[in-house]
Amino acid sequence: SRKNGSYVYVFTSEYAGAGEERIRSYIPYAQDRPLPCSDIYYSPEADTDRMLIVTALDTGAPGRFTDKKAVFCSGDTMYVSRHAVYAAESIYGEGMSQTELFKLSYQEGKLEAEGSMRFLGRLNNQFSMDEYDGYLRLVATGEDYRSGSQVNSLYVIDKDLEIVGSIHNLAPDERIYSARFMGEVGYFVTFRETDPLFSVDLSDPGAPKVLGELKITGFSSYLHGYSEGRLLGIGEEINPRTGEMEGLKLSMFNTEDPHHVTEADKKVLGEYYSSAALSNHKAVLIDTEQNLFGFLACGYERGAEAEE
Repeated sequence: SRKNGSYVYVFTSEYAGAGEERIRSYIPYAQDRPLPCSDIYYSPEADTDRMLIVTALDTGAPGRFTDKKAVFCSGDTMYVSRHAVYAAESIYGEGMSQTELFKLSYQEGKLEAEGSMRFLGRLNNQFSMDEYDGYLRLVATGEDYRSGSQVNSLYVIDKDLEIVGSIHNLAPDERIYSARFMGEVGYFVTFRETDPLFSVDLSDPGAPKVLGELKITGFSSYLHGYSEGRLLGIGEEINPRTGEMEGLKLSMFNTEDPHHVTEADKKVLGEYYSSAALSNHKAVLIDTEQNLFGFLACGYERGAEAEE
């Protein structure tokens, strides 16, 4: 769900059933009423039995939905900007992994379907997408099913869902582990044996370009804009010689000069091996005013498993 002004937008997922006796399950319902055909959308190439249902509710008058729409889409990854909802679904294309992206605009409790498009690759999570000045920027990892190789790409997409700028063949045979877009600069981490942190100039939507590449050990699964010129990374430290995990890793990157990003400081928690923070950003508490952050970590201490 998302709240904007006095309106709450709720996203639910429903499976369409199989068989003639379950025909009702192909028609989404809201408040025990079927949605009209004009409020149900699908791509001609859709290949899913899941529906994403979006409903809008005015908290000042919550007796009924102000609007409702349904899209045949799994909504594997979702991103909501100030004016639009983007729902992505991973699909199997011919020879290469692909993603179908659906866009709905919203304003004052009203929803409007804007269309859909496809691009090569798959998204890592919601932070792989970001809207800025009317453009959607995203990074994706594509897999070639025939060779098993991987390639990373960055796309800039306009309001009409047309690709206006792109960068391909970034860090071949690695995949994207985390991403963060901050205004006209984007940062993302790939990993295989070392952790390249890429910085990308997005000031010209039609001509994005790589500014720098910082190679360090380990990788960051979550990136957070900590303060002006500082980017926090939470991930794992990996021994580059053996490939073994050596504990959770905290990195503070200096991004004052996007052309020359540096790892200003780091701390390896060698006794801890896992954390929900690696896959769920809501598991991290960050208070930059008090200059602190925290999360649950699991590990071993004195021969027994412990949490701290």
